Amino acid sequence: MTLKLRSYHLIHLFRFRGVLQTASELNNSHFELERSEDAKAFKPIATIKGQGTTLETSEYTFADEEVIGDVVYYYRLKQVDIDGTVDYSDIRSAKLNKGGKEWNIYPNPIGKEQNLQIEFYGEAARTDFFVLDALGRRVLQVTQDITSKGWQQVSIDISSLPVGTYLLFDEQGNSKQFIKIEE
Repeated sequence: MTLKLRSYHLIHLFRFRGVLQTASELNNSHFELERSEDAKAFKPIATIKGQGTTLETSEYTFADEEVIGDVVYYYRLKQVDIDGTVDYSDIRSAKLNKGGKEWNIYPNPIGKEQNLQIEFYGEAARTDFFVLDALGRRVLQVTQDITSKGWQQVSIDISSLPVGTYLLFDEQGNSKQFIKIEE
């Protein structure tokens, strides 16, 4: 990768707005934001001009206005160098709910040896996340104490779970999303 990615967030309002920060860039032509509804067939939805070569922090924003509630969307960034070399970010999933807490879950699908990351905007409170298997049994619970209002990140170790599809939800049941664990 010819740039040092600092952060990549999707922010939910009535659409998805993303913020991308790089710590440095080398021969970076541009980024393409790609979206998919199945995490396989991605289509470009935005092109964001890069800074070429810089050692300075750069921040880029983008918006996806063509989303509807209760649909899981998968996003990735395609970074293109001036010479045409391409690199891809991890896939991030996001869903606009018709109410309740909004969150980003990545990577999804996830490898067995990776940690599942949940990013969400929340108030100071204790929040529980649950993972159910295909039979509806609770197979994992993670409690997170949130000490301040703002963007939060929870990392969940899923290495004890076998390959399969699971349902992840928060304690209020407002945010729900399927996650797929692969080898």
